[in-house]
Amino acid sequence: MDKVDIKGFKAYKPIENEIPNSIWVSYGEIEELFFWELEYIPHSPGVYVIYDILGECLYVGCTPLRFNLNGRIKEHLRDAFFKDYAYKMLYYPTEKSTIDMLLLERILIKALTPLFNNDGNDEEISVGGKKYITINQTITHRDYWKDIIEREARRANVPIIIAKLQHDIETVYSSVLDDMKELHEGSINLATLYSKVKEMQNKVNESSNVDLDTFVEILAKNVSEKNFSNNELTYLVLPNKSLSRTFLKKILK
Repeated sequence: MDKVDIKGFKAYKPIENEIPNSIWVSYGEIEELFFWELEYIPHSPGVYVIYDILGECLYVGCTPLRFNLNGRIKEHLRDAFFKDYAYKMLYYPTEKSTIDMLLLERILIKALTPLFNNDGNDEEISVGGKKYITINQTITHRDYWKDIIEREARRANVPIIIAKLQHDIETVYSSVLDDMKELHEGSINLATLYSKVKEMQNKVNESSNVDLDTFVEILAKNVSEKNFSNNELTYLVLPNKSLSRTFLKKILK
């Protein structure tokens, strides 16, 4: 169990029992959970921190009454002011101790300043929440966390444009990729693709300066026009192939 120093913090919710002499609050291994995978969200107690797709902290909460994180998250997705923006959460498992949960929740609220926490009053939107929705109201019609390309990019920690390129390659060259036994199940590893594209871009920049987005656009154009031979495609998507200067000249002509 990990521990957090709680000296100097107070819980804003009433606590029936006295705070123990220890200045530590314990919690289990932190889990990263996503809102499109409700079946993997546990039915257990703890503290949770909710983020939007850009990493903005929206809300910090706990489950002291229900001891059921899954049920609490379903309530948020139905009723919360931030339901259209919730993307993922960090879950801090705790024992069924109201004191531990409330103090850890308070520590995280103080440290992260979540936009939609409103001093325990979830029925009224906070000032920060109002401002957030005003700024983002033009995109409320879109469930960002359901966008497969953005989801995969963020999971692999690569730019979204790289995930888009991966999607283009797999769509246009699906039959070729199926024949490449070196690729696992015919899919392209995003981290490998990003590394290869950056390596190619660096070689290009030895003679001319080009940013990543522009370089990926050039690659994507060649993909859409099916300008790559099977052999040339392997230079792009397989990690065990050396780069071909002929290939680079071809895509940049």
